[in-house]
Amino acid sequence: MSVRLFPLEKRHFLIRDLAFTPILFSILLLFSACSMRLNTGFSKAYSDKAERFEVFGQDFGKVLYKTSIDVYGNHLSGLMFIKNLPADSAYRVVFLSELGMKFFDFEFPKTSEGSFKVHYCMAMLNKKMIMKTLQKDLELLLMTGFEGAKQKLKEEDSGKYRIRKYKKGSERRLYFKEISSGNISKIERNGRLFNKVEVELSDYQDNAPSRIKIKHSNMKLYLELSKVKAIE
Repeated sequence: MSVRLFPLEKRHFLIRDLAFTPILFSILLLFSACSMRLNTGFSKAYSDKAERFEVFGQDFGKVLYKTSIDVYGNHLSGLMFIKNLPADSAYRVVFLSELGMKFFDFEFPKTSEGSFKVHYCMAMLNKKMIMKTLQKDLELLLMTGFEGAKQKLKEEDSGKYRIRKYKKGSERRLYFKEISSGNISKIERNGRLFNKVEVELSDYQDNAPSRIKIKHSNMKLYLELSKVKAIE
């Protein structure tokens, strides 16, 4: 009996490919699990595209939050001021210490015609990854920065939530609206592998949630906002 041997170079490729196969299978399985996670529990189609999904209500003007941000072992606390600027078709978000020292000052356009503006950002936060993450986190709350995204409406099987799902490229946003209260109580953002953000919102008053928590699964960044008062 003869045994056929591949050339040495060919055998190296075969060994490498065999070693890579379990890794590839694991990655594909993980993506499949993530896809199942996104679609599990809300299979009922819902067709009322005119239904409004808003974190800050249609008549929202201004709000002030007591805010803490923990980022890679650094703790910042102070006040975050969010203001609707109808004339500029934008939102302005300013975070400063209780003594008045500014941490950042951002402007978010409501339409694709505008652009995100950094009026100021302190050196510690002025890192590309941190800045981009803060921008995306606040865009989740303001529901901006996702123009042109594909949309789907679902109703959770339990009947507790209606869900509006946005998809643009590799990024997905899910807004969970409680049917009983009409308020958005949860937001999820899923991007590339292991990039997940969860937002909890509660106790809505005067067109805005009184408590907001933003947690990251793969980054040491946590935001907590507690409403001080509505500003006239």
